[in-house]
Amino acid sequence: MHDAARAAARHRPIHPVRNVLRVGSPPRSGFVRRSLAAAALLATLAPMPAQAGDAEPIGDSGNAFLARCGDEKREPCRAYVSGIVDGLIVAGIAMKTNLICPPAGVTTSQVHDLVVDFTRGSPALRHLRTDELTYRALKNAFPCPTKKAPSKRR
Repeated sequence: MHDAARAAARHRPIHPVRNVLRVGSPPRSGFVRRSLAAAALLATLAPMPAQAGDAEPIGDSGNAFLARCGDEKREPCRAYVSGIVDGLIVAGIAMKTNLICPPAGVTTSQVHDLVVDFTRGSPALRHLRTDELTYRALKNAFPCPTKKAPSKRR
């Protein structure tokens, strides 16, 4: 891949799955929706296979993620984090709620940086799986607006 193509790939906005689903008609069956969400979630929870010489896959813990992804933005690291984002969005659709609310234009490199910064800043949590740390980082960075309860007037 040429350097220009790599740079463009790093700064592509995340395309939430919910926007893709709106193009066609969404699955009408609750079973189909739950199955798609479960499949997407399971795919994101599976840790990436270790390469020769690696102690543990990046999905095993925040320590493993930082060891392989903390100093440079490697494509497998960005792809792993992007997969978790997609899984969270699909799971939110299936659960009829938003788990995270990233604004339009957020890039995979930006999300990668958020996860690295959160993991570095949370040494007490680095033993947790990378998907859990990614969820916590994104929940902190992109909280969903809360609905105000209707006020009771007397």
